[in-house]
Amino acid sequence: MLLTAGESVRVTPRSIADGLNAPFAGALPIRLGLELGIESALVTEEEIGAGFRFLYERAKLAAEPAGAAGLAALLAGKVSGVEGSTVVAVVSGGNVDPEIASGILKPVQRQADS
Repeated sequence: MLLTAGESVRVTPRSIADGLNAPFAGALPIRLGLELGIESALVTEEEIGAGFRFLYERAKLAAEPAGAAGLAALLAGKVSGVEGSTVVAVVSGGNVDPEIASGILKPVQRQADS
């Protein structure tokens, strides 16, 4: 989404994906992203949590939330042109605060349980 502006835009991020909480993107990554036609996707906190849980529960990977963001975009259907293709998501980092990790991994109660 930040690539849409074509230039560095200051933001005030607040996310469980603290590795993505930089206040702006640098000029070089923006230029390269535009030149290479890289698609960006905006994911919600819930989608990042779903990607994090998927990696932990199904792949047995203890990634950090920022490292699960790419998978979150794929799982949420926010990446175009992947239907019927082999797709790779880079998963990185394991530096996650235990309180944040346990909060994300808590079982989500269904409304029927309330």
